[in-house]
Amino acid sequence: MFPLFAGLSDEQIESYGATCRWREYKSGEMIIDHNDKTNDVRFIASGEVRVVVRMVEGREVIFNDFGAGRHFGELSAIDGQTRSANVTSLTNARICIMPAATFKSLVTEVPDIGWTIMQDLAALVRSLSDRLSEF
Repeated sequence: MFPLFAGLSDEQIESYGATCRWREYKSGEMIIDHNDKTNDVRFIASGEVRVVVRMVEGREVIFNDFGAGRHFGELSAIDGQTRSANVTSLTNARICIMPAATFKSLVTEVPDIGWTIMQDLAALVRSLSDRLSEF
């Protein structure tokens, strides 16, 4: 269902999935608010979400739109800090919510997934650098 988990066995998916919960969001519903103290990672099973970053002066900048198969929220799961962006559902969406502890186990026990997450974070840094140069 999620490309990140393509290399996992059915047993691994069942084991990691046992700690996850699912939630349905309606179009326009806030999923995560900026500075929220949650630290789980969210996986989009269906629908689309928008990630918005709030600037210091109060302006909001659309960071990205994500669809089914994508994930978000890994920064707070990794560093334990509050959320750095606001995420809102653009359409009705079904989201898998993975606790930070499960995510940590996943990325440390399955090196290919850990490497993919590092690549995603490198792409995020590059994207933010490009965005910064636009301003």
